[in-house]
Amino acid sequence: MNTGSNMAADSSPAPHRASWPYLRAPLRIYLSVMGPICVLQCFLIATQTPAWIKISAGLVIALTVLGLLRGYARRLLLSPQGATLRGLTRSIAIPWSRVRRTGKYIPGGGLGATEYAYITTHDRLPQGKWEIDADTLQVQWSEGLLDAIEYYRGQSTP
Repeated sequence: MNTGSNMAADSSPAPHRASWPYLRAPLRIYLSVMGPICVLQCFLIATQTPAWIKISAGLVIALTVLGLLRGYARRLLLSPQGATLRGLTRSIAIPWSRVRRTGKYIPGGGLGATEYAYITTHDRLPQGKWEIDADTLQVQWSEGLLDAIEYYRGQSTP
């Protein structure tokens, strides 16, 4: 693999991105969809509406912010030492020496369902998209993610 200053001299690809958000959708798409919804909810809270509508609007805003934080503040970080899923409250790291399997799958196998990329110390697929622990990391699959995982796994230091 090619590193250092000679990368521009040949046709090898540039170094891979090392940080990936949990959600696949770009942040600008998330904000362009959820932003107007939250503005409407703020309007409902600020105007004279029944209490149950205000509570419902507040819940929509709270869940939108929670989705934003869980989807974009939680990131998969790749390095030659290993992979880390870092969130606001905890981080889970797996060194490449422990990794037995990487790839992508569709939880439940449904057509049109979201694909997930995974890194695991097990010799099996994750049991579901919620299996994120000290032995399995997974995020929604994005173009180039599996290549980046293999790139950094190949750069691993013993």
